[in-house]
Amino acid sequence: MLAGTIEIIKKDKIKLSGTVRVTPGERNAPVRPTTPRTVPPGPVQARVVESSRDYAIIEVVCSCGCKTHIQCQYAAAKP
Repeated sequence: MLAGTIEIIKKDKIKLSGTVRVTPGERNAPVRPTTPRTVPPGPVQARVVESSRDYAIIEVVCSCGCKTHIQCQYAAAKP
């Protein structure tokens, strides 16, 4: 499991702005900043840190070094 501080993000803090399809084996996803930067950004990374039949946990590392873990529940497969 994940070590360190865990923060629960409440649904009222989430802003939906579209969808992205993540395919297995994808290592880094493109990230588009919403505001212009005055200094070049550092590398932004995303990787799957845990995966099971029911969910995956994705670790996103911001250009500032901040790490965020996102747990994605898989939808039930349709027969």
